[in-house]
Amino acid sequence: MLAILILYNLYFLVPLCILGLVYILIERTLRLRPQRSRKDKSHRHAVKMLGVIVLAFVLCWLPYIVSMTMTYVSLTADSNMLPSTLWCTT
Repeated sequence: MLAILILYNLYFLVPLCILGLVYILIERTLRLRPQRSRKDKSHRHAVKMLGVIVLAFVLCWLPYIVSMTMTYVSLTADSNMLPSTLWCTT
């Protein structure tokens, strides 16, 4: 079961790292453009879109990854502990 949890997290982290790396390279290329072309609206719009795409990826996949992690935690928790009590530590 732990292997499945690691695999699910890798399905999230590997694409996120690839997206981040590619968009950092794109942003660096945009930043290295001549100064007068960097001030136009399309440049700012492109940089904002890079952030929006990465944010959309994270917002779409994060609930799934969190739910899979919580499922794993609830299955491996003590059998006397109910899954709902994982949220409350007393």
